[in-house]
This record gives sequence, C-alpha cells and structure tokens, in this order.
Amino acid sequence: MTNLAANRVQENSTLTGTGNITLAGATNPAMNTFASAFSDGALCGYIVLNLAVQTEWEQGIGTFAAGTDSIARTYVLAGSNGTSPVNFSAGTKMVLNAGPPSSAGAAYSATQVYSPGDTAVLSGTTWYALAVCKSSTPATGNPNWTALGGGGGGGSGTVTSVGLSVPAWLAVANSPVTTNGTLTVSAATGQAAKQFLATPNVAAGPVGLRTILPSDVPTLNQSTTGNAATATALATARTISGVSFNGTANITIPFPGLGSKPTTLAGYGITDGLKNSNNLSDVSNATTAFNNLRTGFTNMAAALVGTQALSAAAFTPIIFDTAVYDSQSEYSTSTGIFTAKNSGTYFVSAGLYIGGVGAGTNEVVSVFVNGAEQTRLFQIYIATSGTAMIGGSSILQLNAGDQVQINGFSSVAGGSVGGAVKDNYFRMVRIQ
Repeated sequence: MTNLAANRVQENSTLTGTGNITLAGATNPAMNTFASAFSDGALCGYIVLNLAVQTEWEQGIGTFAAGTDSIARTYVLAGSNGTSPVNFSAGTKMVLNAGPPSSAGAAYSATQVYSPGDTAVLSGTTWYALAVCKSSTPATGNPNWTALGGGGGGGSGTVTSVGLSVPAWLAVANSPVTTNGTLTVSAATGQAAKQFLATPNVAAGPVGLRTILPSDVPTLNQSTTGNAATATALATARTISGVSFNGTANITIPFPGLGSKPTTLAGYGITDGLKNSNNLSDVSNATTAFNNLRTGFTNMAAALVGTQALSAAAFTPIIFDTAVYDSQSEYSTSTGIFTAKNSGTYFVSAGLYIGGVGAGTNEVVSVFVNGAEQTRLFQIYIATSGTAMIGGSSILQLNAGDQVQINGFSSVAGGSVGGAVKDNYFRMVRIQ
C-alpha cells in the first residue's frame, strides 16, 4: 500500500487542458517539491486549483514521472468536472499534495485484500480502497475484493503482548514486549563446564548442550593396539654408548680418560682466537679473553667536557674533546672526526645538551659522513626558552677511510653545547 501524502509539498503549474500536470517548482522556500517526496512511478495524491479561474479545481491520485517532472492524472476522485479530468483554461495553477477525500472509497478492515486492478490509498490514519477497474466507485460490494479466511493469517483482534520461548541454553531479554521494544536472544550463563553444542549422539533430535562422548571422536590415523598404557620396560632393550637400556632404570655413560683431556683451546691446537695465553676456564680472565676474540672491531666513545657555541641557522661540527675509549685509534679529539679503518656495518649514537635555547627554535643532532648529512638522529621544536636534550642512534654502512662527524643545528643564535659528560657523547661500534 502506498502513502500518497508527504510533508509540505506544493508547486506551481501552467497546466491547460486535460493532459499531464507539468510542475514548475515550489511556491515558497519552506515548501517541498514532488520530486523530493516521491520516486519515479510512485502514486501521489494531488489537488489542482486554477488561481485565475477559481471555479476550476480537481482532486485525485496521480503517477509521478521524475524524468519529465510531471504528474499523470491517473485517478480523478472529485473536481469541478466530477470524476472526469477538468479541461483547465489558461492561468497559473497551484498544485498541492494531499490524501484522497473520505468519499473516495469505503474503509476496509485488515481481513480484506485487494485483487489486481484495485488500489488502496491512505488518508489520515484510514486506508481507503479505490476500485480502479470500476471507474473509482467505492469498494463496497466490489466483486474483485475477497476476505481472508481464519487460517490465512488474517482476522481481527488486538495483540497486547509478544513473548519468545527458547531452549534452556539460550536466554531472552525484554520478553514479553507489551508496548514496544526488542526481543534479544543470547547464550545463557551458568552452563556446566566441558559441554559442546551438538545434535544427540545416537538418535536424531534437536541441537543442545551435552558432554562429548568417545563415539563423537572419529577414528584417528594411528595404531591403538599394544600395552603402552601398562608397560614398564621396552619390549626390546637398546644400547646407548655401549650401555644396555630397557627403560626400567637410569644408566651411566662412561667417559674413559676424561681427566687427561686439555682444559684450554690451545691444548686443542686453537691459537689464533686468543692472546696472552688466556684460559677460558679462568673466570677472572673471561672479559679479557672475549675482548681478544673481538680484536679488529671498532669500539669508540668520546665526550664533550667543555662547551661549544652553535652557529645560527647552520649545522655546526661538534668536537667532542675527550676520548673515553678508542680501541682502534680512529677518533680525533682535535677535529671531532671518526675515520673508519675497516669497511663494515657500524652502530652510531650521539646526544647533545643544548643551553641558551630561545622560544620558537628548531634544534637538531645529525650524522655527517664525508662532509654531507647522512641521517638525523633527533629533531625538536622548542616552544619556550630554556634547554634541550636531544639524541638518538642509527646504523651506518661505511667503507674504509670514510669520515663520520656529529653536527648540531639551532635555528637562531645563542645556543651552546656542553654540560654533563653523560649528556654530550659520540659512540661508534662496528657490528659486522
């Protein structure tokens, strides 16, 4: 059934004659158009008033055409020409959207349905039947109408409560609904442990919760014969390093002559991994032995003990004036440059404590390789004046002879680097 009336729909038209009603737009910004309320091919109620000749009017049900923005006068229900289309004369027409008059048809109950060729329309809260095949005569006594039987789902009456029953392993919320609401079904809580949802194990029946049974598990692809559950010994004893083992007791594996074996790598002819005859079994020399095994790998740390001013809006090479350790003598405290002796992969880290920072400045610590910026370890924008601690780490792939230096940057003059040694540092470690 179609709702023929919409909210505040009114347009003008220059309709003449008995043809379709061509629409010309809403009469007021507060009013809506038929196109905004009805889809193409939808039925809609209409009233046409000739503003120039006030004796010409027509009310009916039309079919809206979106492509031409017009209404076909499908069913004329009343008007200055009765139930026949009015032959409108010239002049501006007001076209209103409204439901049909109550005289258009008799109200029908929910026990009735309409057959092909009949149309039901809504006026207010009451549906009215239009017998289209009977030239808009009331539906009362229309042979095309039939009543639903009692078993057909129809019938009169009032529903005051709707409830829902579910199996015990489900729960229903908001049941019954007596006015309006939603029935919600969910799994019930408090169910017994170790149960699963399944049909009965033997006979057919409804799905429910039950315990799992051996017959629920299909045959798996393994042998289940033998005495594995009760056996206390291997059926056939096995020999381990010359000692018989049947599983009934622990066995001892002999190591003849173990006391005569060397306790150092040198005793086994390994001499190129150690220096100074360090003995790995000697705990006090373990660190020295490890460092000897790492011979040839960079391990450098430098710190800035003094202070150094930063140039304004330009990178400034930082000279860390103190070498904490430098295993390969690759760092210069006079230039602040690290020169790699070997090609490889290096871990680099650096940190700066910048003082005298003005408000609204950018502070950067960056790694330069061979005089060009390689990567930025940290960059920060300082909203208020004060100090900044910035730092970070990265991985570099260097060739022998490459030079690495840490640079600081401040977007304005006045910044300086210095302070605690732990805050101003430069470290290089070759890891491969």
